[in-house]
Amino acid sequence: MFLALIAGALIAGIAAFVIGIPALRIRGPFLAVTTLAFAVTSANYFLVPKYFGWFDPVQPLPTFNLFGRIALSSDRQMYYLCFVVLVIVITAVRGLRNAHAGRAMIAARPAVATNRTLLGVVIFIASESIFFLAIVLAYIAYREAGLATAKATLDLGRTAIFSLALFGSSATMVLATRAESGRWLAATFILGAIFLTGQGAEYARLLGSGIGPGSALFGTTFFTLTGLHGLHVLAGLVALGALFTASFRGDRAVRAVAWEAVGMYWHFVDAVWVVVFSVVYLGTLL
Repeated sequence: MFLALIAGALIAGIAAFVIGIPALRIRGPFLAVTTLAFAVTSANYFLVPKYFGWFDPVQPLPTFNLFGRIALSSDRQMYYLCFVVLVIVITAVRGLRNAHAGRAMIAARPAVATNRTLLGVVIFIASESIFFLAIVLAYIAYREAGLATAKATLDLGRTAIFSLALFGSSATMVLATRAESGRWLAATFILGAIFLTGQGAEYARLLGSGIGPGSALFGTTFFTLTGLHGLHVLAGLVALGALFTASFRGDRAVRAVAWEAVGMYWHFVDAVWVVVFSVVYLGTLL
């Protein structure tokens, strides 16, 4: 079931990426009409028993308890949950808009809209965010079954230490992007490598204690979620290394958009780990 959710999220992310790029060329009300037409067409195809007889749209999905304590067995409870999440998101967005980082993002918005490289990075980050969101929700759904194992095996203190290295790398990346500095870029690379090394040590410890990707439900969900994030960190380190190498070819060898694009991706990797660390590790304290 968990692997099916991951596969579904991956397929949905790829489809959104492939369909979203051509859709960005549509302007005005035509975009809304095209989006609605695609939704109606998809619903009338995928929900037809003639083509997908194994799918029963009337059959309800199984419910689960959020964090093992909050029951979500009725539509009213789901409504309250969605309402609370909406309020939190609106509050966070308003706070971000009023913060210094938010004002900087708003100021840079025209550059993102007009630059194809930055726009492509934004689209990629958006699709990957949906992918990670689906996996995190799946982990939460099956969290109760492996909570006892998580509390007994996960090392919160040591993970928090090398997580600070990844969190701190966001600050060094900001400094590197502003000054286009190879030194701050190298510092970002080192901090990211420290985090990845710590995550590898955590994997080695868990595997040594008999917990692996196929050992139990906890092992499958834990290694899938953190492993995918680790692959994204590794891809970020490759991008940092390439940018660091290119920066020594001369001041004009690397365009400013390259620094911004790599920085956006690296901040995305950091933000994902904030969520993963909170759900997986801090969640054991609840």
